[in-house]
Amino acid sequence: MKASKHLLLRALSVLLAVVLIASGAMADSDDAAVILDKQVTCKIKGNKEIETEYYQKIEVLNRDGAFYAIKIIEQSSLLELKEFSGKLYDPEGNLAEEIEKDDGKTVCGYGSYEVYSDYCYTIFGFSRDIYPFTVEYRYKLKQKTLFQWQDWRPQEYISVKHAKYTLITDDDFVFKYKSSELIPPPEITESGGDKIYTWEMHDVPELEEGDYASIIEFRGIAIQFAPPEYKLGKYKFDGSSWNSLSQGSYIMIRECLDISDEQKDMMDRIVAESESELEICRKLHRKISALSRYVAIHVDIGGWQPHKSKDTFERGYGDCKDLSTLYVSMLRYAGVDAKYVLLSTRNAGITDPDFPSLARFNHAILFAVADGDTIWIDPTRNDCNIGELPWVDENTYALVIDQTTGCLVRTDSSEADENLISRKVELWPQENRSVLISMEYQLTGNPRDHFNAFISSYSETSRSDILRNHIYKLSDKFLLDSLDFPKGGIDQPVQKLRLWGRVRSALHKIGQDQIMDLTFLDYESKKKTYINPETYKQPFELLFPKRFVDTVIIHLPDSKVAVNLPDSADIKNDIGAYRICCQADDSLVVITREVSNYQYRIMPDDFYEYWAHRDAVKELGECFIKLGDK
Repeated sequence: MKASKHLLLRALSVLLAVVLIASGAMADSDDAAVILDKQVTCKIKGNKEIETEYYQKIEVLNRDGAFYAIKIIEQSSLLELKEFSGKLYDPEGNLAEEIEKDDGKTVCGYGSYEVYSDYCYTIFGFSRDIYPFTVEYRYKLKQKTLFQWQDWRPQEYISVKHAKYTLITDDDFVFKYKSSELIPPPEITESGGDKIYTWEMHDVPELEEGDYASIIEFRGIAIQFAPPEYKLGKYKFDGSSWNSLSQGSYIMIRECLDISDEQKDMMDRIVAESESELEICRKLHRKISALSRYVAIHVDIGGWQPHKSKDTFERGYGDCKDLSTLYVSMLRYAGVDAKYVLLSTRNAGITDPDFPSLARFNHAILFAVADGDTIWIDPTRNDCNIGELPWVDENTYALVIDQTTGCLVRTDSSEADENLISRKVELWPQENRSVLISMEYQLTGNPRDHFNAFISSYSETSRSDILRNHIYKLSDKFLLDSLDFPKGGIDQPVQKLRLWGRVRSALHKIGQDQIMDLTFLDYESKKKTYINPETYKQPFELLFPKRFVDTVIIHLPDSKVAVNLPDSADIKNDIGAYRICCQADDSLVVITREVSNYQYRIMPDDFYEYWAHRDAVKELGECFIKLGDK
């Protein structure tokens, strides 16, 4: 599967580098730039290809807006840049600079998980550093399939004065579309045998950002489009339903399901050594996880059609669709019912169950019906056991690919108690007002998998910095001295971690007393949100349900005593739970906190309840201990 998140990250990496070099800053100011005009004209030609013309006029007001003066255009064997022109105008409206298609800088390459990809990016921009100025871009793209018909998204994080989308089709061309409620209905006209649909908006509301921003890439109000039928390479797809899309996808993968004699020999041995279908699945996962790597080759439709199972097995590598095909083919040979599945990972967006479209999907996994139970498997995650999905695969819509019974289903969910973060913290206040710290973490479920996947991508030498900045419930005030990090694996359901360090100024002197500020232990932001729940319609993604259990032990200096302690509290509702309990004697203070989140996401209708819960928890989380003289 050509994962859109990887393409996005690659494009953003190029973009970030260019912006930092060209402007020295990212656009983080509401008045950095204004989009004066944003127009798209899309022409469907013979139900086979799309020609799209783009026009943008942007006023860049200061250095922070230089981001918007850069244009990056993706190209591949299926997407071709046909024309391009750009103009820059000075504050008086005089033409100061022009660029053409040949002036762009093309970058071709591929991510760390790819052996090769035919995707390239052409970067256009101007060298002007005198503000304000206005840029104007016109370009045309030819897309050789209707498969990934692009949404129209008029919103940006800056003001858009005028936005327009024009769709030109044959008079008898039938298609589906779904529009956000804020976009007015189209004006429909006819001319010379063409039908013309026009959507137009003035003063488009800006996208909002907030302290509790979603991890999901939310790109604002949109119109989704889907053709009734289309081709991808030699394969035809009927877009009328999820079932018809499933059947078309099955035709594309079925010729890849044949396996080699070596694969058959492996499965014969596994079956002979196993007492159940579940054991067959488990042993195959261990074998393939040890023998294969997550690597891909993406050329033409190679981002969507898997390689043959026997080729993936022989080479020892493949991407998500290759490895899923490999598992499905070998399990079926062993008599286990297994299905290939397409989904959109939860960090890439939410699939609309009422709008059938393959274009949303960016990942492939599988499930097996073993001994009567449905067992989900993500073959790209060799640190997850069968039946354990990484959080990005959980609780999301997935399309079962089958010759007859394909349908949209939901992947498994997990509960808060299955995703446990347990931490024991010991603190030793020092005379110089610093605090020495020892921490022990135990992670299970999604926190374990999430942590291992994250930390494994960094070298041993850089892990201390990564841990200091990203570990659960730990702010950047913590100075890490050393750590013990046993490598996790598929056979270790609990990931353990020990840290030793210090905080330089956690004790504040007031008269003869000292106030010990424990907020350095809390990773959560203390800021109030400025989001208006009346207008902010983006769901908040909370990753996954989880439970955080924190035990903090303060070893009091011989001359000090705890004068006051935080009040005990117990909160529980549909959003989550919070409990705090404090005890003390002459030498120790023990604070126990439990924080639970029961939800995957908070929908806009529940925002007020969510804010009330968060504010109550934040207020109780302000933890200060007063130390007086004995």
